[in-house]
Amino acid sequence: NNTTAAKLFCKKSEYGDFNELISPYSFGKEYSLSGYSVSPDNKYLLFTLSKGGTDWDELRIYDFTKGKYKEEVLTGLLSINSVWKGDGFYYLRYNVGSYRTDKFGRISNKSIICYHKIGQDQQKDEVMSWIDSSYTIESIRDIENSDKFLVKCIKERGGKIYTFYKIISTASQTESVKDIIVIPGSDFHYLGCARD
Repeated sequence: NNTTAAKLFCKKSEYGDFNELISPYSFGKEYSLSGYSVSPDNKYLLFTLSKGGTDWDELRIYDFTKGKYKEEVLTGLLSINSVWKGDGFYYLRYNVGSYRTDKFGRISNKSIICYHKIGQDQQKDEVMSWIDSSYTIESIRDIENSDKFLVKCIKERGGKIYTFYKIISTASQTESVKDIIVIPGSDFHYLGCARD
């Protein structure tokens, strides 16, 4: 409601009681919970907080095995979009300093894909350069049971905005198939993807 921010609850078993796990108010009255994601091995919980309704999220990590928060705080995130790999995860954040104005006069800034290793400072995160800078990255999605993930991008061509879906291999760090291009005005809807 308008006076209470949403909280995240969990329970240890199917028949156990729900216990409060994350309360955004513990980080400040101006915070609200904007998203969460659990690692494939169930060791970590990623959750994002929005401060004062801004589009820029902060990401924090809860360690289930130790029952406490990790020290690192990731800032400038576009959303909870994340893809786990090895000892960390890929995530999407704003590329601070790359502001631009589109033909409609809207000011935005390009987003970039980064890799964060659990336990390290965000300043050490590796920036991935798989996607040409002429594209604007909107989201990343994991492809189940695979070393690949799906990247949704947009790009202007001839005065129209086209949507591109790119499949990236984390093993080779390259695009593994040709783009899926969505024509403006088409009735295409992305539902999900998994390895066959």
